[in-house]
Amino acid sequence: MDRESVKRNIFLQIENGWFFRNEKINFVEMKNVFIMLLIVHFTLNIEDCICQWTVISTQGNTAVSFPSENTGFSTANGITKKTTNGGYNWSSLSGGNLTGIFFINNLTGWVVGYPGYIGKTINGSSFTQQPTGIQDRLNEVFFINENTGWVVGGDFSNEVIFKTTNGGINWTTQTSGTANKLFSVYFINENTGWSVGGPSSPKIIKTTNGGQNWFMQSTTISTPLYSVMFANENTGWAVAGYLGGETIIKTTNGGINWFSQSSGDTRYLRDCYVIDSLKAVAVGQGGKIIATTNGGDNWSVISTSSSVELWAVDFASDSVGYAIGSNVVLKTTNGGLTFYSENSNQIPNKFGLEQNYPNPFNSMTNVKFKIANAGNVSLKVFDLLGREVSTLVDEKLQPGTYQANFNAENLSSGVYFYRLKTDGFSETKKLLLIK
Repeated sequence: MDRESVKRNIFLQIENGWFFRNEKINFVEMKNVFIMLLIVHFTLNIEDCICQWTVISTQGNTAVSFPSENTGFSTANGITKKTTNGGYNWSSLSGGNLTGIFFINNLTGWVVGYPGYIGKTINGSSFTQQPTGIQDRLNEVFFINENTGWVVGGDFSNEVIFKTTNGGINWTTQTSGTANKLFSVYFINENTGWSVGGPSSPKIIKTTNGGQNWFMQSTTISTPLYSVMFANENTGWAVAGYLGGETIIKTTNGGINWFSQSSGDTRYLRDCYVIDSLKAVAVGQGGKIIATTNGGDNWSVISTSSSVELWAVDFASDSVGYAIGSNVVLKTTNGGLTFYSENSNQIPNKFGLEQNYPNPFNSMTNVKFKIANAGNVSLKVFDLLGREVSTLVDEKLQPGTYQANFNAENLSSGVYFYRLKTDGFSETKKLLLIK
């Protein structure tokens, strides 16, 4: 019997007067009932993060890129794979010692690996090698548009940075003048970007002129860094991907200063994805997925059914994201971090959608809703033209009263509508965003 059934059973027994009418109850039975009541009491006062990630395939690799919600690509040592149905099925494209992948759209993308390999496709299936003239390992590739991109890598004490401004026809060498290879690179525009690496010590370098000049940024950590991503010119995160425990660092001033954060889970991290200045996701050891909705002040550990090490995470939109490991692909369709909690022990006798609070609101508001019968539940937000702007809930829920938080940081002021939809029930209400 699952936990919800146990809770309902106990409260029904209490409600029907079983405990007080049963004159033959002995001390052991009484003790067991009180223990169950204590467990239920404390359980009901913990906000449970409903699992947002589902295992959809066992055809995982170690790098992933989803240019759209249905079309994605992954690669690892030996093979590149493609999906056109949202990650459920994958076909093989090419082989090679590959470590990184990036697609700018469904047809155009690049893979990198070793020795010094860069391959490009313009049809989403076959790759043509682009010359580099080196034998070093290349770890990651990132493009800001179809023409301008960077590749980073190196071997141990050897740094490698390449840049192209013509889609990879020609690659030119850049350097920060420092040792240690690089694992990750990210740009927010054609001028401003960061790269991180190691392995002997943490390395963060930044450029503000497209890589013509790179300069070191300092941090107090001692762990080499594996992934970096920014929401804007000021706010970004980097995570550690080696043994030695969890490492998360954040900056709010473009990397001038970096400070540490923690989820309380000691397993190390391999990759991070930043949705905006408040929301980010990171993945790593033993199926670890952590997420924040408040800029990293708090990180929640997401429960999944996978224990496979997760190497990479990518989002095709604010709602649809993928985490990938050597033999697993996990997917979320509601952002993977729209935490909602069951906050009542009473089973509703009917469906219901409450008015959001506060309303009007500035960026953050909460929505409570009631589910009378188990089933698929959808809670979405739309603009005045009927366009979907956010998915808060999209999965099967058990009966109960729930609360979802809605972060509208990236939306403009105005009137929006939110709709609860499940089998045989639909209700829509209006909310007002004022910034």
